[in-house]
Amino acid sequence: MVKIDWKKCTMCLFLLTGFMLGLFAGAMGLTVIVSYRIDKYHERINYLEMTIAEKDTKLQKLNDSLNRKKYVLKDIDIIPEGDIDEMVKISLQKHISDKLSSLIGKEISSIDTDLIEEVVNNRVMRLGDVQYRLKFSKMIVTEILRLWLQVETIN
Repeated sequence: MVKIDWKKCTMCLFLLTGFMLGLFAGAMGLTVIVSYRIDKYHERINYLEMTIAEKDTKLQKLNDSLNRKKYVLKDIDIIPEGDIDEMVKISLQKHISDKLSSLIGKEISSIDTDLIEEVVNNRVMRLGDVQYRLKFSKMIVTEILRLWLQVETIN
């Protein structure tokens, strides 16, 4: 008959129980840490999804407004015609463009073409010692305002 040493068995049982409890406590601790990080990731994902949804609605509104976009004046082109030299043409273009620059950025439908004609027609401009009279020829209003002007030298 084999004699069992109960003292050794209880020691093995205590060791095995301690090992199992340690393994169980470690697994529980690891589970708590991992689940905490997963919760943080879920919160971050939800936040990012809400941000994306907000950006999508803003983008949709911008696309809708671009589709219904009204034409605005982007540039002014002055075309002086007449027997004048190139430097006078450039000076006249700059001066008249400066006068009409407040129209840039306005909707084309709100620009008063009669007012533009009145501002430019029969205007006398002095460049140096010479005076020039501007006479309105024609105008085209698209995204670029084009004015054709007859320039006469006044003595």
